[in-house]
Amino acid sequence: MTACLYLIVAGWSGFTILKWLFPQLFKLSATESIMGKPAPLANWMVVAPGSFLIGTLLMTWVTYFGAYLFQSAARPLIYGNLISLLVFGIVIILGIVTQRSAYRNMLQNIKDQASSPDKSFVRKYRFELVACAVFFVVAYFLMFHVFRIEGNVIYIGRSVFSDFGPHLAVIRSFSLGSNFPTEYPHFADGHARYHFLFQFLVGNLEFLGLRLDWAFNLPSILSLVAFVMLLYSLAVLIMGVKWAGILSAVFFFFRSSWAFVTYLAGLPTNQWLTGILANDRFIGKTRYEDWGLWTQNVYVNQRHLAFSLGILILILILLYPLYQKMIAAFRAARKEPAAVPEKTPQRGANAKTAKAAPGSLQKWLRPRLDEFLFKKDAWLPENLFRALIIGILLGATSFWNGAVLIAAGLILAFLAIFSKHRLEYVAIAVPTLLLALLQSQFFIGSGGEAVNPRYAPGFLANGADFNAIAAYYLELLGILPWIIVAGLFIAPKGSRLLVIPFVIPLVFATTVQLTPDAAVNHKYVMIAVILLNIITAAIIYRLFKKRFVFTKIIAVLLFLALIFTGIIDLITLVNSNRKELAVTVRTDDPVLTWVAQNTNPRELFLTGRYGIHPILLAGRKIFYGWPYFPWSAGYNTYAREEVVKQIYGCWDETVLKNLVRNHRIDYIVIEPENRQADFYLLNEALIRNTFRLVYQNMERDISIYATD
Repeated sequence: MTACLYLIVAGWSGFTILKWLFPQLFKLSATESIMGKPAPLANWMVVAPGSFLIGTLLMTWVTYFGAYLFQSAARPLIYGNLISLLVFGIVIILGIVTQRSAYRNMLQNIKDQASSPDKSFVRKYRFELVACAVFFVVAYFLMFHVFRIEGNVIYIGRSVFSDFGPHLAVIRSFSLGSNFPTEYPHFADGHARYHFLFQFLVGNLEFLGLRLDWAFNLPSILSLVAFVMLLYSLAVLIMGVKWAGILSAVFFFFRSSWAFVTYLAGLPTNQWLTGILANDRFIGKTRYEDWGLWTQNVYVNQRHLAFSLGILILILILLYPLYQKMIAAFRAARKEPAAVPEKTPQRGANAKTAKAAPGSLQKWLRPRLDEFLFKKDAWLPENLFRALIIGILLGATSFWNGAVLIAAGLILAFLAIFSKHRLEYVAIAVPTLLLALLQSQFFIGSGGEAVNPRYAPGFLANGADFNAIAAYYLELLGILPWIIVAGLFIAPKGSRLLVIPFVIPLVFATTVQLTPDAAVNHKYVMIAVILLNIITAAIIYRLFKKRFVFTKIIAVLLFLALIFTGIIDLITLVNSNRKELAVTVRTDDPVLTWVAQNTNPRELFLTGRYGIHPILLAGRKIFYGWPYFPWSAGYNTYAREEVVKQIYGCWDETVLKNLVRNHRIDYIVIEPENRQADFYLLNEALIRNTFRLVYQNMERDISIYATD
């Protein structure tokens, strides 16, 4: 119940904050699309998800720092929650007091709608409500299908168990542990390079009483639904058509790719249907497609991604009027060409030359250049306060999902080129960068870095040359690139310029590598595709709306080609996460129970190289877990692996004690994983004779030794 109260306070305070800081979000129905007509957008489609995202973002930060201040207490989260509930409770009270008339009008509208069926909210917004219901049902099914608790068993789907190793470890390090200052549970070294705030939110919700699966799934569902609602809203706002929003959401869930062609080509024709319905392995022939790297699996696996994407889309909605203003100015300039200055009449040959030069290029170019470069409103901020607040909110997402923050910076930098009031974007960048640097310094410390950018062309293509890269994306993205190219000619005027800022994250992913693992860049490609699909949706809709039958047929065929691989992906996701294939952990596991009840939350364990383990699910940190997780986050795994080898394989008692003391190891775990290790020869006898046995489970063949 307390956890639900926490989310209610977060959403309500978010509503109040939006009302104070961004009142324009409550008037979006009067905003013009790029076609110059009012966009048919319901304000609540932006306000409701925006309230949840902004309120949760800010309240979670306050909770974290409140707990951090009381890190020496036995249960720091108690103090963090008391502080955040008090602060944001005051925000709500102040909102009610300062916005009394708005609340009165809201209550009056509810009474009017209840008394008059014609004014019913459900009747008026049935299109949007049906869409939201579908979004919610899909999100609910996906989240609980891959992660749930039944009885005393935690079921972790096969397609997500790898990444859920670090996610669940971070969550439990807060709900059952005391991870302040925050460390990476699989590689405890006093720092946190990995963005963890969403996992902190989940851990806090479990601490407040929600069962683990609900604590993880509920904010994941709300985040995904909020993001899709905002994506719908951005598409409607830009294109001025509700169906552009629906198609954008559909294309988000179902990707475009030629993977379905290569998959079906490998099956006999009479087995196509059964092959699709029974498939439980992700399809595609480009690198790592078998991971589900481009499928819906990403959003049930990387739960923190949708939350940050929602913040990004909300910021694009806030800044859309600056872009629309430039497009409207261009449109006005086209209707009213600049006057050509009068010249002194010329005679003879000069007169003929003058008549032959009508100056049409100058007439076309001059007014546009004036709007683009020379007018004051092209540069000077319209609302500096708004820009600074957006910068603060964007900067606050740094440790929610760093990739989305970087992508947002790239998109806004190029969107600024085609917007009015460009200096607002500079005002956004300053607090964003400052907050990102401060967070990096706080969580990682001096001398450390979360990213190490370097020029690395090619991404996951089979080469770094243009042909290899082009072949890779044409295979990966299917028909989408061709539709975008066609969109440069047939998309609604004003939307074509958006291709440039929207495609920039893809260009970045193809040329720059930030971490040791190049595959991490896939998020930038996905963000680019999500935004480009807004233009794709408008093209498909325009083709279908034409009077000619053949254009309607083309639209339907293009639509099917765009989503068919995504349909197979969804079937694969469902099949690969069947209950009988899941990784299971018991909530009453004896090792988990003993560790949680008998060890200090801040103590460190030396174990085998585990991704998921009862010790991690007990909220404790381990010295060296499954190396891919810390390696891809930039930790020095090679040096730590050498320390593990020295400890488990040590033959000198004094050396063993010094190693354990120098690396702050409180417990050494020995179980079959250690006895079968391939990079050291275990000297179990020395560990048994040197340290105190505190726990033994004969059935699991596990022993835990305290090093004190």
